[in-house]
Order: sequence, then structure tokens, then C-alpha cells
Amino acid sequence: TIADEAEEAVAITAEGSPTLENFLVGDSNRIAFGLARRLAMGAGVEANVVTIVGPHGVGKSHLLKGIEHALKAAKGEGSVLYMSSEDFTVAFVDGVKRKDTSDLRTLVRRAKVVLLDDFQFICSKPGTLVEFFSHMRAIVANGGVVVLACDQTPAVLDQLDDRMRDEIQGGVTVHMDLPERSLRREILRTKADAITSAYEEFVFPDEWVELLADRLP
Repeated sequence: TIADEAEEAVAITAEGSPTLENFLVGDSNRIAFGLARRLAMGAGVEANVVTIVGPHGVGKSHLLKGIEHALKAAKGEGSVLYMSSEDFTVAFVDGVKRKDTSDLRTLVRRAKVVLLDDFQFICSKPGTLVEFFSHMRAIVANGGVVVLACDQTPAVLDQLDDRMRDEIQGGVTVHMDLPERSLRREILRTKADAITSAYEEFVFPDEWVELLADRLP
């Protein structure tokens, strides 16, 4: 319907493509953003395994996709790979069914930087977890970087064995917290203004922004 199309258009306008340029920075995410920017610029980091930890909705996926966008623009499509845990799992299961996982191996290991979203979901699937770590070790051995986004710290993921946990914790771990009130307000105002720029009749007063910033975490 027309209403559905309008709602979809508003959603696209409000979100835009996730890049580091349109990521809003505050005290709750400043360190994680700084590390993401270094990766996006191709600068060296202290370790080959980077873990970004934080609750759902704080912008971990946005950071990963921002890194992907910047590296593709600077170094080409094959330089970086972003995958959700679901994408990786589906590709691995398909390969097992065909008794040939070489396509997944080629896809993952050719990239210099591999970004895996929602790492905690892979941890619930032992076979997929072992497969991923085999790729991660190969990438690291070749001087590449693996970036994991996760809702929980590796220390509390019971499915990891000691070696897996040591490999992750031996890298760099940064935390993202729920946004502070000033950042919540900036996020709300930015999204509302983006819609207004496309639909002049859309009006979102500052008092509504203040109300939502107070009530929503």
C-alpha cells in the first residue's frame, strides 16, 4: 500500500547507509569508535583479533559496516569481508551438505580484514564454532585482522574452550555502553531531522525528543 511504501521510505531516509561519518559519538562509545576508525584507515592495531562488546542496539553493527564501507572504498572489494553469524552458519551448513566447504574458505580467507557480527550466535553451534576458529587462525597467521562484535564478553561464553578464549582475550577488547542522555538526544534529533529533510510536513518538536531521551535507554 501507499502507507507501507511511505513508512519504508521514511525508515531508509532516517537510517541511511551505516558509515563512520554518520556514526554519532559520545562517552559511551568513544573508545570503540576510535579503534574502528583506525581499522578503517588501515592503521595498525595492537592485536590481530579485536572484539567489540556491548548490549543490543548500541551500534556495534554500524561500526562494523562503517569499517567495511571505508576499506572497500580505499582498498577494493576483496580487502574486507563483513558477515553476520547467520550468513557464516548458512554458508558452512550448505558446504557440509555438499561435502565441500572450499567456497566458504576462499571467501573468508582472501580478505585482509574479516568482520563477524553477533559472534555469540556462532558459539551455540559447536561445529560452526570450530570451523570459524580454523579460518580465524589462518587469517591471523597471514597477518590479517578479525573483528568480532558480541553481546557478551568472551569470559562468560561457556561454549569456548580454553584455547579459543585465550585467542580472543589475547587480542583487544573494547566495550560499548548504552548511550548517555546527551547522545540519546542527538540520535533522536538526527533521525527526526533526516525524515523532515525528505518530508517537510513531518514535525518532531524538541520537547518530544527530550521526552524520549528521558524514557528510552
